Amino acid sequence: MMPVAPQPEPTDASLRSCLAGYRKQAKTEVIKIVWKRFRASNCGKSWFSALQRAYGHRCLYCDHAPTRVIDHSDAKSTNRAMAFAWDNLRPSCGDCNHQKGTSTIVDPLREDPRAFIEYDVSTGKPMQSPKATPRAPEQGEGNNPPIGPANAKRCPASQASEDAARLDGIRQP
Repeated sequence: MMPVAPQPEPTDASLRSCLAGYRKQAKTEVIKIVWKRFRASNCGKSWFSALQRAYGHRCLYCDHAPTRVIDHSDAKSTNRAMAFAWDNLRPSCGDCNHQKGTSTIVDPLREDPRAFIEYDVSTGKPMQSPKATPRAPEQGEGNNPPIGPANAKRCPASQASEDAARLDGIRQP
């Protein structure tokens, strides 16, 4: 996991227009149902493509696997107001999205993961950084406690040893 610079929300008028209807539905309907309709729609597919293009078609959590799903940094089940907010959406592989669940983990758009996780160069295994301190949940993150660095899980797709040089700098898509 590398820190990633947040990318601007698409300005395409047709994308923004189609999303407005789903945002309105999310205020009154069951969010899980609205989200499934959105993802199956042409609007949802277009937003997914825009998210992939913005972040380079790779999972933001493991940085290895291709993007397959949209993860919500703040879970849509606990913060429905953020369900369709661009700055809450993260391209993710299915494994990382499943392992994260509704928990809050280190967010590569908000903080530098290298401050929380270090990798043993000889084995490639992640470990908690001795300097790591779990962050407090931000306002609007719901009541889910954050997963501390000691509990962070790594995507199975990224189990191979990592090159130590990758840890330098911010990845730009």
